[in-house]
Amino acid sequence: MELDEVKRKLKAANLHPICLKGSPLENYDGSEVFVGNFDEYIEATRILGVAAIFIHTEMLTEDRFVIELEANEDSDDEVDEIDICKFNPKLKKYRDHVGQIGVIQLSIPSKFNVIFFIPADWWDDFIELYNETAEQINEDREDARTQVRAKEIERNRDILKSLSNLIRDQRFVKLPTQRAMLEYAKEHVAELETIDERILRREMQNLHAKIKAKGL
Repeated sequence: MELDEVKRKLKAANLHPICLKGSPLENYDGSEVFVGNFDEYIEATRILGVAAIFIHTEMLTEDRFVIELEANEDSDDEVDEIDICKFNPKLKKYRDHVGQIGVIQLSIPSKFNVIFFIPADWWDDFIELYNETAEQINEDREDARTQVRAKEIERNRDILKSLSNLIRDQRFVKLPTQRAMLEYAKEHVAELETIDERILRREMQNLHAKIKAKGL
C-alpha cells in the first residue's frame, strides 16, 4: 500500500494523518504492535476514540547497501565500508527501489501507543536477504580472522623455537646480560622483531634461567 493510499483511507475513516520525521525502525520503542490487518487497525482506532494517526516512513537509501565492519589490524581506518551487493548479487535488483518507501508505520498519538506496520511488497524479502548476507559476511570475516590468528600463533611458535635453539650457540650463552642476549638474538633469528616485546622479554628470561641452571 502506497503512502498516498494510506492517507486517503485514513481520511475516509475520519482520521487525520500526521506525518512525522524519523525512521520507524530506528525510533521503535517497543510499543505494542497491532495484530490484524489495516481495516481492523482502523476499527480499533475508532474504539479507542482516536482522531488522528501519526505516520513514520522508512525510505530505502543507498546507505543501506553499505555495511560497516571493524577494519583489519593493518588498516589505518577504524571501519571498512563494504558494498553488500558484491557479496550477494541478488541484492542488486533492490537498488531499483532506492528513494522509495519500504515501510510505513502508523501509531496512535495517545497513551495506548498501538502501532501498525505496512511494508512495501518487496521490503520483507529485501530485509530477509540483506540480514542473511550481512550475517554470512560477519561469519566469513571471523573465520578469516581465526585462520590468520592460527597462522600467526604457528609462525610465532616457530620463531620462538629458533630463539630457544640459541642455547647451543656458545657466543650467545656467554653474553653478560639479557639485553645483550636479546640484541644478539634479533640479529640471528629471522623475524624475531615481529614478536611482541613482552613475550620476548619473558622468553629471554626463561632462556637465561635455563642457561644458568645448566651452568653454561
